[in-house]
Amino acid sequence: MNDDIEEPTKDDMKMTARMLAAAPSAAQQHCVCVVVDDDTKQRKLTADDCEAGVFVVGGAAGSNTGYISWKQRIYEELALFVVWLRFALICLAYNLYVVFMTSRNLAFYRFPVGTPNLPDAGFDIIPASDGWLSSLMAELPVKLALVAVFVICGFSLFDNRRDSPKPHAVSMLVRMGIVCLLGQSVRILTFLSTSLPGASTFCSSPDAGLIQPQTLREVFLTRFVLRLNGNCGDLLFSGHMLHLIIFVSTFCRYADACFAPRIKGRSVSVLKFLLWCAVLVQAVGIISLRHHYTVDVVVACYFTPLLWYWYCHKISPVDYTIPPGRQQQAISIPAPTEILITNSESP
Repeated sequence: MNDDIEEPTKDDMKMTARMLAAAPSAAQQHCVCVVVDDDTKQRKLTADDCEAGVFVVGGAAGSNTGYISWKQRIYEELALFVVWLRFALICLAYNLYVVFMTSRNLAFYRFPVGTPNLPDAGFDIIPASDGWLSSLMAELPVKLALVAVFVICGFSLFDNRRDSPKPHAVSMLVRMGIVCLLGQSVRILTFLSTSLPGASTFCSSPDAGLIQPQTLREVFLTRFVLRLNGNCGDLLFSGHMLHLIIFVSTFCRYADACFAPRIKGRSVSVLKFLLWCAVLVQAVGIISLRHHYTVDVVVACYFTPLLWYWYCHKISPVDYTIPPGRQQQAISIPAPTEILITNSESP
């Protein structure tokens, strides 16, 4: 560390930028990295450091103190997104074709139309209703939980210490997506194993036969229905409860780290409690609308937390980060701090 080096001026920075643009190979040589921020520091870097792009990191070079700017954090998120882009596209195709189309069509194709409802304790306790309140209870909680996840993703961009950065938003979303994918796959195997009589009035009536797929061509190629009341047979277990519990579990895992230091302690605990209350509200709404039997909701409520725990603690306990091969690409995007790089052999 040389404490006698003078602080560079704006003209020095402009001159150095022009020099690097004209002779980028200078960055591969032994160089001096001068980083200008709130706490100006300077140190000599080896050729390996220069080649690895260490000199481009905002803040004090080689230092673990200070904070990462939100702009630099976005660059890191983009680099991590590129890593997972192919996987995300595969998951999207799987969800559209298998989860939302083929599996539901096949369940409806095998569904016994006109079979009476099964006896259900939840139906005996919670009266049937197709009003706006029941619909709101069945649909709003899962949307609010998803919004809560995106909120903590937004908070993860700010207040990141260099020595202990927050989890990346892409990492959180990837983990959440993988658990959803696993859960949906198990759900498909479950409801295709045994075709239960319909829980709703529509599915237990002969009218369901009017929209039931009649051929395998419809099942695999032509019928694509996203409406909840446009399908029968995909009962055990509830997909809405699966997604809601995964969203809430994601929030609970990352909320404390992402909200700190702006929101912490009791406030975060209250938010977690409210989201778990929303799980109960949605369960009541689903049973009230007769979208599922009570067993569908109960199975989802104990299976999903176990799946989340198994994946997060046994399969992938560490959050995803940028692979070593991609780190230089993320670092090489100019940070908002001003940086001067000069050849140590130049005058």
